[in-house]
Amino acid sequence: MAPEDLLAPLIPRESLLWNGYPLFHVSRFSKDFSGRLYFVLGQGLGDHVNGFRILHELQNRFPEARFIVYADRRWEELVLRMGRIDIRWYPTALDPRSGKGTNDPYAGAHDTIREEMAAHPEEAYLAYDHFPMPDRHARGETTLEAISRAIGLDFRGEARPFLPFDEADGAFADRFLREKGLEGEKFALLAPFSWPNKRWSRERFSLLIDDLYKIHGIRSLLVAYPELGAFDNPGVVMAYDLTLGQIGGLLSRSALFVGLDSGPSHMAAALELPMVVIFVERKTIPFEVRALSPWALHVVEGFANEEREPSFESVSAAISFVLKNRTNLKGSIPRCPACERPAHYVWGTDCASIDFGCVCGLVIRETRPDHPVSDNALLEGATPNDERKRPEREIPLSTIVVKSDLGSLRKLRAVEERLRQGLSERLDLTFERGSKGALHAPSDKDPKEKGEIRWSQDALVYWMDALGYDLWEISLSDRQANHWTLRFVRRDKEAQGRGKKPVKIPWGDVILRLASPRDYGQWYTFEKWGRPEDLVGIVKSQVALGYYKEATRSARVAFWAKPSVRSLRWVGKALYFRLIRKGLP
Repeated sequence: MAPEDLLAPLIPRESLLWNGYPLFHVSRFSKDFSGRLYFVLGQGLGDHVNGFRILHELQNRFPEARFIVYADRRWEELVLRMGRIDIRWYPTALDPRSGKGTNDPYAGAHDTIREEMAAHPEEAYLAYDHFPMPDRHARGETTLEAISRAIGLDFRGEARPFLPFDEADGAFADRFLREKGLEGEKFALLAPFSWPNKRWSRERFSLLIDDLYKIHGIRSLLVAYPELGAFDNPGVVMAYDLTLGQIGGLLSRSALFVGLDSGPSHMAAALELPMVVIFVERKTIPFEVRALSPWALHVVEGFANEEREPSFESVSAAISFVLKNRTNLKGSIPRCPACERPAHYVWGTDCASIDFGCVCGLVIRETRPDHPVSDNALLEGATPNDERKRPEREIPLSTIVVKSDLGSLRKLRAVEERLRQGLSERLDLTFERGSKGALHAPSDKDPKEKGEIRWSQDALVYWMDALGYDLWEISLSDRQANHWTLRFVRRDKEAQGRGKKPVKIPWGDVILRLASPRDYGQWYTFEKWGRPEDLVGIVKSQVALGYYKEATRSARVAFWAKPSVRSLRWVGKALYFRLIRKGLP
């Protein structure tokens, strides 16, 4: 049964098995544990520095353990700095510069680990690999957070990558900055190089360099490879072919980082460094691979628009917001009014405002820091439109039209206060789903009301859950017009069979057929970001971690949402494993 709190994750109470490998669990061992702990670090640079965090924490907690680490030689400099590890290099993975390498560098590692575990069954565990919890997408977790949870390592919301430093890094950085005339000066470090499908255009980076120099008075240190070519903009300093340690040293001296969904962004996230990350590729869910930092904004405008790349205007607005609020950036990023998580995602901008998005899909408008309209005026809801100053009607608590009745923070708080007083036992929310992106087009010219909200289906579920209401059913009477009604019932009014009846729920372009509304909160609250293909990933993780009962239900959901040979195969696999499990003593 799903937990009452939709944000409370499914947490293993003991060690799990992942594809037959026993997983380590910190709660089961004392600090004098001296067995083997295996780490198979992901092939990317970001994968390595995220894996370093768990390695570093376990080294501190279990100093007698033996740490066996499989890693990629491309990141050898940083791996060797970790200390107290037995290093085993797996074959080099595909590289964006050379195009050489293998797609499956881990195969040999897993075979060797299995053999060694069989020889030492009482003292060998897998502590890091790609075994994230199957509800990670529903919780909006990164891979690092989900893997940490699987082994019982609780960072209490403060998980970060780990970057091992050397004194030589700082010495190099100081010498380099002195030679380039940047010593003692605030500068932005830009990292524009990644796989071709992740790169923001060279032309837009050039505009960004000019913007930083002419508008903000900040010079740019551009860290890249010679293949990118030189920039001759005023205020730019080029740095080619630096070592990872040297890049880390320069990051530690910078005032701002701007990069892509790539390794340097995760290195920057290990520091208390204001940063803006630009997402271009739309294949991977951004929150799954985001650079974990409370000082980061992630520009994901391309997920909402036909244009593949985020606009220069949105990236520039995000940077202006970061620079204006850099002394208290963590506290300045707006919090989601539905689930209270930071709204780290920039969906779009216009001349007056920025649309910030939460992982739950809600989008809320904030004033641009470079707009002349006073923030206080917008905060009070004053706009050039006199219609907004008229007294609002009292919204009935039986049926609420989300778009009009909950379209701003002001309206939301008024309804929320009445719901907290227990004035309604049942509530119908009529929901009209819009596009996945910003509240407005970039061409809008009038100042907008601060606190304007675009709701997602998931945000409504989280908001009502926090107010003590359970999702009961959904009416799909007008699906063609993208309208439907979500019915919620107050939790303290117990009803027989609550949360157990089947329900059909819109999810992107498909319909999920669930055995219970509670299943939605546990596994599927990532509708804003997901694709039908991602539903099979839930089943795969459930099977790999031994959640066979849940896997059979999720496999049926995935198949009916998008029938295919692949989804049908996982229906068969889930049933097979569940029957095998039933047959065991």
